[in-house]
Amino acid sequence: MRSTWTILTLVAVVAFLCVPAMGQDATGTLYDQEGTDADGYSTINATGQGPSGDAASTTNWKYQYGGGSYTGIYKGTGGWLDVSTDGDSTIDIECDIEMFYTETFASNKIYFHIGDPFNASEADKTAIVTGTFTSNNGQYIGISFNGTGKTEADMVKDGANYTGEVTNAMVGTVDVLGRSMSDQKFPAKFTLQWTKIGGTPSGFQPPVTFGTGTSGTELNVLWWLVDGGGKGSYNMEYKVELLAPADQADGNYSFDPAIVASPIL
Repeated sequence: MRSTWTILTLVAVVAFLCVPAMGQDATGTLYDQEGTDADGYSTINATGQGPSGDAASTTNWKYQYGGGSYTGIYKGTGGWLDVSTDGDSTIDIECDIEMFYTETFASNKIYFHIGDPFNASEADKTAIVTGTFTSNNGQYIGISFNGTGKTEADMVKDGANYTGEVTNAMVGTVDVLGRSMSDQKFPAKFTLQWTKIGGTPSGFQPPVTFGTGTSGTELNVLWWLVDGGGKGSYNMEYKVELLAPADQADGNYSFDPAIVASPIL
């Protein structure tokens, strides 16, 4: 699910795989694995018993079956004398709790206008995208540069550590006369702050790694490990900073990376 921004795109990803961890061999949701060799508890098989389609994995429901009877005569210290038994009286309980993720975001359409570049303040060139996410599994949040032409070589480091700055991120489109200016570029920087509900803000943090998600679908991504892999509900702030010098050539510039999420597995 993707929503394209002028400056930044947020993507809600429901089927997640984590960058630093290797994925499991099993495929599908936990319910998809029901009745297969990947099923963690084969005693109960609820295959085909849920709602139709993806609702079987995305909704809450239960399935019960079984029954029987028992008749006996109590014989004192010897316990029960079985007369008849039908069925299995063992209460077998299985529960599949799927990995869940939901997010919201606001102020994600960003337009900067720099009328006086020589007196433009840091605040004039900075925007905050707010949001939330809730998950029962620790999450990496990432910014994917897939399709933008950016690779790890464009990610600025301070020693071995990523800073969140991307070289030549903002690329010129046309000037005031409509002439192409694709040769004009300047950097942008991305940092992330999270606050667990009821907790203390983390402060704006640089990314911790760069790479491809283990599913192979999240490509060229800067990753942040939110709250050290904590679970629960979080308020999020995505800071976008334009690092244009005062004498940057006049004209229109754009950039369209995307935010993705992957779980710790």
